[in-house]
Amino acid sequence: MERIFRNLKYVMIGAFIFVIIFFYFMVYTPLKDELETSLTNEFKKELSIIELDVENHFKQQIEDMKSLSSRTMIRKKLYQYQQEQITLEELQEYTQPKYVDGIKALDDLIGAYRISNQQIVAKCGQTEIINLERYYQSENKKSKLEIFPQQKMAIISSPIYEQNELLGYDIASFDLSEVFKRLDSSDINYSIVHSAPATNIFQQSKDKIESFRRILNTHYFLKAEMPKNDLYNTLYNFSMLLIVVIIIIIVIIGMTFKFVIDKTSKQVINELEDKNQKIQQALEYHQKYEKLFNNINSGVAVYEAVNDGADFKFVDINKQGQEIDNVDKKELIGKSIKEAFPAVEEFGLFAVLQRVYQTGEAEKFPITEYEDNRMTGYRENYIYKLSTDEVVAVYDDVTEEKRKEEELEETKNRLEMAIEGANLGLWDWNKNTGEIEINDNWLEMLGYEDKEAVQTYQQWKSKIHPEDKKRVLKKLNQHTHGQDSYYESEYRLKTKSGNWKWIKAIGKVMEKDENDNPLRIVGIHQDIDDRKKAEEQIKYLSFHDELTGVYNRRYFENEQERLNSSRRLPISIIIGDMDGLKYINDNYGHQKGDKYIKKVAEIFELVTREEDVVARVGGDEFAVLLPETDADAAEKFCQRFDEKIIKFNKEHQLVTSLEVSLGYATKTKDTQDLKKVFDQADQAMYKNKENGR
Repeated sequence: MERIFRNLKYVMIGAFIFVIIFFYFMVYTPLKDELETSLTNEFKKELSIIELDVENHFKQQIEDMKSLSSRTMIRKKLYQYQQEQITLEELQEYTQPKYVDGIKALDDLIGAYRISNQQIVAKCGQTEIINLERYYQSENKKSKLEIFPQQKMAIISSPIYEQNELLGYDIASFDLSEVFKRLDSSDINYSIVHSAPATNIFQQSKDKIESFRRILNTHYFLKAEMPKNDLYNTLYNFSMLLIVVIIIIIVIIGMTFKFVIDKTSKQVINELEDKNQKIQQALEYHQKYEKLFNNINSGVAVYEAVNDGADFKFVDINKQGQEIDNVDKKELIGKSIKEAFPAVEEFGLFAVLQRVYQTGEAEKFPITEYEDNRMTGYRENYIYKLSTDEVVAVYDDVTEEKRKEEELEETKNRLEMAIEGANLGLWDWNKNTGEIEINDNWLEMLGYEDKEAVQTYQQWKSKIHPEDKKRVLKKLNQHTHGQDSYYESEYRLKTKSGNWKWIKAIGKVMEKDENDNPLRIVGIHQDIDDRKKAEEQIKYLSFHDELTGVYNRRYFENEQERLNSSRRLPISIIIGDMDGLKYINDNYGHQKGDKYIKKVAEIFELVTREEDVVARVGGDEFAVLLPETDADAAEKFCQRFDEKIIKFNKEHQLVTSLEVSLGYATKTKDTQDLKKVFDQADQAMYKNKENGR
């Protein structure tokens, strides 16, 4: 062993020399080329960031102008002027203050005009724009951007439409000083030019690198230029420093390695001998484990956690486990438990595996039925974690015992039901004569006193609810023809008072003739009316908001999904959000806040039609689905709602007024998604809330 370590030192010296040569030709040279490429790519990346920043600046200014041109009320006044419903002076008087108010939201604005019929309707700021006429006489149908680099200024014209009719233009000039200031602060030389060799090019010459990028869809280009020496000088200095540092590191590592080998060679030899002895012991233990593992009567599966317990894959499974689950170990090892047993999460075992893996505490998973397309059966599991972080499941197949237990339980339940005479109605039907004998409980269950009320099969059939009759008679017919071992059905019977009561009927053929035809069927009735009403109440609560009584979010989303493929277009969605609910709850208590919420729900229901869907979709948020309702009708709906709110506030002395912000959006085409229409309505609501509308 000592001779091996001595030879190893010589090998390492040769290896270090080889590494140095290898590093220069195979690492340094490719690295240098790679770094040059990387620097060029970084240069391109920085260009892209600046270029996108400039484009986004102009895009934002164009979007701001479009938003200004689309303001509904001012646009409608322009339309009235175009239709000669109002004069120019009336239009100017109405538009000027609102135009000034809207223009304040635009950043870096120098001045702006609103033009209609070649007349100035409104203006704001420094409004001296040279050749103003060419921006509204050219019949532009889209927003147009012109840049004046020397003046550091841009002019944007935005057409104004109402009902697809061109009403005029908004024309504004913007200060580009901040844009040029950001460009000048960069190490790259930027400029905006009116022409370029080609669209969006990147080229290198001997001395410099140039880039041209078209600004939006204009005839202007952002030009970037940088000398190559400025880009690569740092690379050359870094390369030389890197070579020196790596050589020093290699020398230090070699000296350290030699020192460590000399000092620890004997210690390594001793440790190797100790480890060899432990390996032999581990092999003996593993052989004993394998024998126990494969001969135990229970199934044993070993799992390894994947992604900190997000999944588990099979490490091992014993013979009994393969027989229980009808699997082959060779195909199972390395496979995800979810892939091998698709229903493991519904089964509940997956959650137990995660808990045991996270906590390290063993758990017993009680008898539960597992079922997927491949197999079904009852399993009882015990889960624990090994010191290696692997998780082990020891389980038994108790399907046969569970089936017998269920059969016994079912028989017991039927017998117990049959002997609880005090709560059951008994009936005995003679199939040949059609006569039926019933007990007093049967009569009292339906409010009758005279047994003559039901003496024949036809009388009983006439009291079955029309919606249930076909189903009940089919069940009874299946039993009398031997298809079912017994007759069982839940249905409604008419009481003496004319109401309907839910009962559960169970019966069985008790007597047959020589041809195996049923002669006598005996059974019981159980009053389940309260249970059915409770089920209906639960069903109602599952789709309604408990506080307000309107539909809840779950029902709203179901209806939204159903109407998404409906042809009842247009479909509008109204979103309403209460203002100041947190203030009311914090200062006057949640009971007061609940009263405000219920009042909003009442007002929504007052202004909606029967086919509309009103739902509370959040703490203070409501949504309304309006089938066959266009945008104008949705706008009128919002106006009616606002009028109701104003009226309520006037008629009641409130600690604080009831305020609700509304927004709407409309689906007009089959290709539109109602979920996106919902988001648009929500955004419109928040925009109105911010604007105090």
